[in-house]
Amino acid sequence: LSPIMWTVPPKDEYYYHHIKALFLNSDILLTNSSLESHKLSDAFDIDIDKFHKTRNSIADVFRTTKTDSDFREQFSIKGDFVLTVANIDTRKNTHNLIKACVESGLQLVSVGHIRDIPYYESFKDRYSNFRHIGNISDVDLLKSAYQQCQVFALPSICETPGIAALEAASQGARIVITDEGAAPEYFKDMVTYVDPSDLDDIAKGLDTELKLERDNSLRQYIIDNYTWDKTAMDIIAGYRKIFSDDMVDFES
Repeated sequence: LSPIMWTVPPKDEYYYHHIKALFLNSDILLTNSSLESHKLSDAFDIDIDKFHKTRNSIADVFRTTKTDSDFREQFSIKGDFVLTVANIDTRKNTHNLIKACVESGLQLVSVGHIRDIPYYESFKDRYSNFRHIGNISDVDLLKSAYQQCQVFALPSICETPGIAALEAASQGARIVITDEGAAPEYFKDMVTYVDPSDLDDIAKGLDTELKLERDNSLRQYIIDNYTWDKTAMDIIAGYRKIFSDDMVDFES
């Protein structure tokens, strides 16, 4: 079972016991981080040995910065901008990010689907610094967006850690990301973490990251450690915990 879970329901709710039953009846629990493994082990009183970390990763196309697209030209974007690539909903904390950008005098460009329409409509016309592009399926254009932004921001209520943030880092973007969830395990001390519930902290994080001189180390670190071939090896190792090698030839 892959839980992909951070928020734990109260123990007196049906869902808590339903989820625990699923965990107990699974042979192995494939999480996105050691942090998630330990949190769920403690919350549901499940043996930590039943958990096995598999990493989120980037597609092969993000291993390089090669692109023939120009995001600014395509969407007539002038001046510096903060980029976020995420569904628009309360979990992604879009409205707080917009207000933090206002506080810092920054333009915010949003890419992604609108998952929560009433939430989006509550702020879409209120801010002159905010522009929503919509979803982008052209990977070359998305790579250009990551490369041209001054900061990539993802101050979500929680992340595991957010594949878009990994993609942005692979293209050399500065990263401001939530401190809630698995992001610190992935990005270590190479990005700026913020409290998603604290508007001032998000604004401060944006200002801090803009002033820092970042080298190529984060980009290289992501390419070296977070690719799907490595994730596949994580999963193989997990399967080998519960199946004997003579049952399945995993190398073929």
